[in-house]
Amino acid sequence: MARGSKQALRFLVGGALLLVVVWASSFAYQEYWIRGANRAVVAAANQIAVGDDPPNVHFAEIVDRHAMSEALASGFTIAGFDSIAFSLRDYEVKVRTTDGDQYNFDAFQREGTWHLECCGHWKAADLP
Repeated sequence: MARGSKQALRFLVGGALLLVVVWASSFAYQEYWIRGANRAVVAAANQIAVGDDPPNVHFAEIVDRHAMSEALASGFTIAGFDSIAFSLRDYEVKVRTTDGDQYNFDAFQREGTWHLECCGHWKAADLP
């Protein structure tokens, strides 16, 4: 094998390995922010369930807080998430209550603090 082709092979293998490392790192980075968003939403949902107003949560005018509090008090789980736009720090976190209804919180991480916007509400009958 000629000297130039060995160098080219090393360059290609090194470049491929670098791409794999960057790709794997991006998943770990995104997972870090998803866990943070989930923790912030669970903490807020627990406070809402007992009737408190959590800090850094903005409620939409149409949200029936009393009904939401009762639904969350009966129990809830994180049903999933979606990325918002192209940011790795903005997520829509889906909270499913035991009665099957779903509340979607928008979670934004800014300057070390999670800010939540509450909520899209879907009845169980309207969900797939």
